[in-house]
Amino acid sequence: MQSIRKALLGQEEREKKAARLSKRMPCPFYGFIIELGTFRDMDINVCVLISRSSGQTSPCPFVVRGQFADWGSCIVCNTPKNKEMIRKEMIRWRVCPEEIYPKKKTSWKGIPFREYLEYVMAGRQFL
Repeated sequence: MQSIRKALLGQEEREKKAARLSKRMPCPFYGFIIELGTFRDMDINVCVLISRSSGQTSPCPFVVRGQFADWGSCIVCNTPKNKEMIRKEMIRWRVCPEEIYPKKKTSWKGIPFREYLEYVMAGRQFL
């Protein structure tokens, strides 16, 4: 009985991760908080850029309105001032998306922000 429960929990976890992967929105700043230059996946409605500038966890305005987070259409964060800051900072940023976190690891440094951009933006223009 224990092994059946374990197998079902494993299947449930795989399904959650697959659903999460398909739900990743075309915004590299959605769903993360930043700690010491590393984006930590929070799986909640939060915008790294708004949170960083306000000093508190802040939601994505698109998602608050019932829309998808979309960097290309974001007039709140996709600004010349933020783009300049991103160009300077992105060299040191790392991202830890939950869906690609290595199994059986207790810690992980994540992937470079540029790699994450290719993954989440899927060919869409960024800067």
